[in-house]
Formats: sequence, C-alpha cells, structure tokens
Amino acid sequence: MGSRATATVPANSPRYRRVEIQAVSGNAIYLATIWVIPVIIAITFHEAAHGFVAHLLGDDTAWRLGRVSFNPAKHIDPFGTILLPGILLLLHAPFLFGYAKPVPVNFQKIRSPRRDMVLVAAAGPAMNIILAVLAALAFHLVGYLPVTAARWLADNLRKMFNAKRNGWTQLRDLHLGAA
Repeated sequence: MGSRATATVPANSPRYRRVEIQAVSGNAIYLATIWVIPVIIAITFHEAAHGFVAHLLGDDTAWRLGRVSFNPAKHIDPFGTILLPGILLLLHAPFLFGYAKPVPVNFQKIRSPRRDMVLVAAAGPAMNIILAVLAALAFHLVGYLPVTAARWLADNLRKMFNAKRNGWTQLRDLHLGAA
C-alpha cells in the first residue's frame, strides 16, 4: 500500500543499522478521508439530534453536559468509534460496526414520558434519513467541480448515503423480525 524508503549507513559501523521507513501513500489518505469524514458527520449529527429533541421536550441533561454539540469529540467513544471499527477494517471484515457515546436523557424530566421517549429515540434515525437525502441531493453539485474534487466528493457522498441507507434497512429488518 505504501512505498518504502531505506536509509543506508556504513555497513561496518556497529552504531548504525538498516532502517526501513513505511511511507503513507496518497491512496491510503484518500481512502481514509472518504471513510472518516462521512462517519464523523453521521455520528455527530445523529447524537446531537437525540440531545436536541430531549432539550426541546424539557430535559436539559445533555444540554448542560455539552452533548448537544456539532463537536465530534463530544460523541466519540474510544472503543466503539475508533478501536472496534479500526480492528474490523484491519481484519478485512465483510462489515464495519461502531457506536458513539449515548446521549444522556433523563426521562423523568420530559413533559410526556410515554410519547416523548419515542420522539427522542426517533430523532437519531430521522437525522440519518435527512443526511441521506441531503447526500443524494448534493450529488447534483458534483458536475460543477474539477474532476479530482468531484471524484472525492462523490465518494464521500456515496459513503454517507450508503451508510445511512444500510443502517435504516438493518433497523427496519430488526423491527420487522427479518434479521
């Protein structure tokens, strides 16, 4: 994947040894950006939506803790967002899976707990659908960009759209008992 560079030193010198340096190729960086950017956007907006709807319905727990934020660092779980997907990627698993920190919601503070619990829970998947629709609509902008930028944007939008569509399909199948 990367190119190798070798530092050569005098062979008879005991203080020096041959060192190989693995350079990161441009393709690896490109692949990382088309996977990382859509995932960070999806996680951040999804989790912020849960907290924002809870705030609108009377629970300010997530708001006070700073979790209603577009700052991805507030939502990243070290194991579920970085380590687990990274391990699956390195193992060439046929799927990727991960999760973010759950947004704290105190259902005793919301006005109508029975109805509002459903609305808070539905806020994340609703945001997923909104992001998928926006990604699909943004494909119309690709033709106006230079070729390299158009390819990069199209790949990012495709990952965003597919991730949201696949997540929605899995949620639907789980709900219907088909999974």
